[in-house]
Amino acid sequence: MKDSSKVTIRDVAEQAGVSISSVSRYLNDENSVKPVAAYKIREAINQLQYVPDVFARNLRTRKSNVIGLVLPHTRNFWGDICNILTNLLFDKGYMCYVCVTDNDGVKEKRFVHELITMHAAGIIIIPSGQNTQYLRSVNETYQRMLLFDSTEFECDALLPLRYSECSARLAEHMLRLYPGEKTFCIFGFQKNDSIRAMEKGLDGAVEKQGYAAEKCLKYFNCRASINIERAAKDILTEVKSGGRPVIICYGAIFTESLLMLLLAQDKAILDKIHLAGFTEHQSFQRIGYDYPCIFRNDQECGVLLAQQILRKIENGGNGTEPPQILYACSTEHLLED
Repeated sequence: MKDSSKVTIRDVAEQAGVSISSVSRYLNDENSVKPVAAYKIREAINQLQYVPDVFARNLRTRKSNVIGLVLPHTRNFWGDICNILTNLLFDKGYMCYVCVTDNDGVKEKRFVHELITMHAAGIIIIPSGQNTQYLRSVNETYQRMLLFDSTEFECDALLPLRYSECSARLAEHMLRLYPGEKTFCIFGFQKNDSIRAMEKGLDGAVEKQGYAAEKCLKYFNCRASINIERAAKDILTEVKSGGRPVIICYGAIFTESLLMLLLAQDKAILDKIHLAGFTEHQSFQRIGYDYPCIFRNDQECGVLLAQQILRKIENGGNGTEPPQILYACSTEHLLED
C-alpha cells in the first residue's frame, strides 16, 4: 500500500471512481455530493488512509477550522487549559493547534506569523511580553486574537484572576502575620504582564504594611534552574541563621520546584518557613501541605476562553465595541497562624 502521507486527492478520486472535484467538494461538505458518491469516497479514504492537508486547504479557501493556542509551556495550569480547550473546541468543529514558546520571543513571533499565514480561524495567546508592538500591529488587521493572562495592549482578554489585587491581599496577609521575618518572593518571567501586576500588588502591600522594602527579596525568571537554586540557597542560609522566612511563590511550578530543592537539603524545612503562593488544586494536592494560597480555576478559564474565541470568530472579528476584559473567579485560602 502507498505510504498514507503520500496519498493525494487524485489517488482517492481514482480509487472511488469519481472526479477530483467531487472528492474536493466532499472534503469541504459531505452533503455536497450524491450519497452513492459520498459512500465511495469515504470508503476510498479509509482504504488509502488518506489524511487531508488542512493547512493547504486553508490557504486555498482562506477559511479554517484551526484555532491556534500560543502558550509558554504545557505544564500544570497551562496543560489543563490545553486539554479543556481542545475538547470544547473540538465539539464545536475546531482543532487546537498548540504552539509552545518557552517564553522565547522569537518563537512566539514566528508562531503567530505562521498561524495568520495559514488563515487560522482564531488565535489565543499568552504573550511573553517581548513582542508587544508586533502583536499590537497584528491585532489591527487580524481581529480574531484573544489575550489570555495579559492585557499588555488593547485586545479582548481573559485573566485567570485579578492579579494585582490578589497579590496585594496575599502579601498583606503574610506580612501582617510575620512582620519581623524576611520575605522571599519567587516570580516567573519578569516581562510577563501578569508578573508585573503581581509585583505591583506586592509592592503596594509592603508599603501599606510599613514593611521594610530591603527585607522583601525578589527572584525573577525562576523557570531557569540557576535562579530558583539561588533563591533556595538564600532561604536555607536565612533558616540556618535562625530566621523563619516568609516565602511567596507566584505560580504552582515555583512552589513545587522550590520545595523539592529545600526538602533535599532539610527534611524538616516546612516547619522552618512560612509558605504562601498562587497555585492550582492539583498542585496543592500533590504537595499535601496546607498553606495560604490563591487558586486559579482552570475549568472556568477554559470554558470562558472557548466562549470568547468562538464569539470573535462568529462575529468575524469585526466588533466595534471597546476591548472586553473578563476575569475568571479565583478562590482564596488564607490561613491564620
